Amino acid sequence: MKLLLFLLELCQITLSNTQNSNVINAKITAQQNFEINQPALLSIEITNNSEETVELLQWNTPLEGLHCKLLEITDSEGKQIPYLGIIVKRGNPKPKHFMSIKAGEKVEVNFDFSEAYKITSPGIHKIQLKFRTTLKHNKKSEMIYCESNIIDVNFK
Repeated sequence: MKLLLFLLELCQITLSNTQNSNVINAKITAQQNFEINQPALLSIEITNNSEETVELLQWNTPLEGLHCKLLEITDSEGKQIPYLGIIVKRGNPKPKHFMSIKAGEKVEVNFDFSEAYKITSPGIHKIQLKFRTTLKHNKKSEMIYCESNIIDVNFK
């Protein structure tokens, strides 16, 4: 019982230290129509909304490509499309794993999400980018949570 209480307390600490980011903003765009079993290109724009340069850990973000579950995709019936891509395990990050983003700067990346999410049913699918990462700014590091806009994409 004590172990369970300790684990619940640890989860609360972890979640309370993860904040929704208003320093970093993410926006996704894509064409409106895709063919099933064809490449599906997604454009992601990461913006630094602060007045100073920040360092963003690239791991588990779109900045390193599609190396983890970054997208929440639901089909026209509301069922989630599972992530089928690679999962990368790592040690501690080094300075080279962080990307500097200047105040007001936008960084754009593109990738084919059909490589990691298999869309098999036609219809409108909802897509949203969600990730947690480490952000360094104001001489401190913090874990942030970032969610993008939600887009509708039609698969035929």
